[in-house]
Amino acid sequence: MSSAALRGAVTVVVVGVVVGVLVGGCDDAAHHTGSAGRPTGSASTPGTVPTPQSTTPAQATATPSTGARKQPSYSDTNPAPRRAGNFIVKVLLVTRLVRDGNGRVVHPDRPGLEFWGEKERTCVRRSSDRSETVGWGDWRAEGTDGRVYPADPSGVDPLPSPVYPFHKELAPGQCVTGWWLIPVPKLPGGPTSIEFAPGGGPTLIELLTLR
Repeated sequence: MSSAALRGAVTVVVVGVVVGVLVGGCDDAAHHTGSAGRPTGSASTPGTVPTPQSTTPAQATATPSTGARKQPSYSDTNPAPRRAGNFIVKVLLVTRLVRDGNGRVVHPDRPGLEFWGEKERTCVRRSSDRSETVGWGDWRAEGTDGRVYPADPSGVDPLPSPVYPFHKELAPGQCVTGWWLIPVPKLPGGPTSIEFAPGGGPTLIELLTLR
């Protein structure tokens, strides 16, 4: 074979090898990426659009702020329930401007005094092993003059509604809610504390008025 013919044969062989490598590489790439260049398994059917998965924005699940105001620190304005002995006492409302059942402002029948009215809820603990009696006689106030003033409607009729019972027996777990009135010295006096003393005995719970 002449030298020219030998060089032609070598050229053909080299070109064939290069073409084979290139074709093999393309086939391998097509095998891994698919005909459209997408990873195998992600190709969609021609003519269809993949449906995206639904996602919920994080802010959509956040609980909105209620904007609730903090209660004032004044101790007889919506204080936390107080517990002592077999009782749980909760102050609901406090007022110096007490109105009767017809909406008229009421006053004690003694000069120099005004009413301090509180709406209370009194409960007997469920864990109590006995019933308890509650009533107006359980409540009293200590004035700035050092004197003690018991709850007393002083002939007011009709009383604010609902009325705290004058005498009621509560079984364990039972509650009663209502207004009672205490006549106290007029401003700048007033009570320094409200005392819960069941049956008129020793003070079980004391609520400071910060007056």
